[in-house]
Amino acid sequence: MKIGLAIISFAVLGGKQRDCLELARYLRARGHEVEIVTAVRGTVQPTDVTVHALPLPLAWTNHGIAMAFARAMARLATRRGYDAVVAFDKLPGSDYYYASDVCFTARSHGLRSWLPRHRVLCGLERALFAPPSATHVFFLTERQRADYAACHGEAPGGATVLPVIRHHDRGDTPDFYATRALVRRELDLPPEAPVAVNIATKPHQKGADRLLATLAAVPELFAVIAGSDDPAILSAATALGVEARVRTLPYVLDIPRLFGACDLMVHPARVEAGGIVILEALAAGVPVIATALCGYAPEIARANAGRVQPEPFAQAALDDAVRNVLAAGEGYKAAARAAASDLKERPSWLAVIADTIEHGPYRPRMRAL
Repeated sequence: MKIGLAIISFAVLGGKQRDCLELARYLRARGHEVEIVTAVRGTVQPTDVTVHALPLPLAWTNHGIAMAFARAMARLATRRGYDAVVAFDKLPGSDYYYASDVCFTARSHGLRSWLPRHRVLCGLERALFAPPSATHVFFLTERQRADYAACHGEAPGGATVLPVIRHHDRGDTPDFYATRALVRRELDLPPEAPVAVNIATKPHQKGADRLLATLAAVPELFAVIAGSDDPAILSAATALGVEARVRTLPYVLDIPRLFGACDLMVHPARVEAGGIVILEALAAGVPVIATALCGYAPEIARANAGRVQPEPFAQAALDDAVRNVLAAGEGYKAAARAAASDLKERPSWLAVIADTIEHGPYRPRMRAL
């Protein structure tokens, strides 16, 4: 089969982009012709997968780019003769939608629902779920499926809730504890100080500022914030007087190595459909503190490998949770290591998607908007 994977931005390898890339590699390994189509390419691109940059009309806003990409992708799908299109953003008419994002309509209330951004993005989302759409949706969690159904009803083209998303290049390094001292020296971290890590290409969305506030309340704690070089991180740390205990890393490929230098992961996200980093931390044997709105937060509670912070968020509660996990010592770490063994036994999300595509019904080409 000739399969196109459509994603608006491939500039930074965040969770959505890594899912897209791993699926492309898996489908290729099963004998399919695969290419990633994007509107925004980064400077570092994979050498083993074709990434096609789709030219768009000039657009000054994210929602303008989203609409232009949806229209251009519909035309490209016909020209290139794809047998299937898997969309990683909300593209009406795609054969499959990988729901890496939360339900936008559920978060669009009041006056802001009349803003152009909300009207466009909600319109693209509605078109995926309204007849004559035949898009099959891959959801990350059952709760996410329920959130979408509450706003749009069930997907007309059917839906699948995937097994937990695991990337095999993360969390499986058996000797990462042996590198603990080395990584700490590289990051200029004290050998014995407690260290929390936050992985975020979008720091505000993933709650990096909330971790910084915790540093002010827990003076022995250090923090590593990886995935972004946003100067606002250090500016906020300076304003709180904790900049000496903060390390920032623009992007980290070897996440297990970084986890090995840390005592816990703090993921107090404001928006998170799944939260693959939660699973990656558990797979590496690292306890996790996350907000309850994260799709994979139940995995923390299921394994008793950290703490889940209820909504609405309270900074004092996060501070207390960090103190609790640190005070527990090996207890939560042992539970995280047990969770790592359990995660390895879960079914393959990649195989579920590939099987669905290979055995799915014939679908018409993407229609133009």
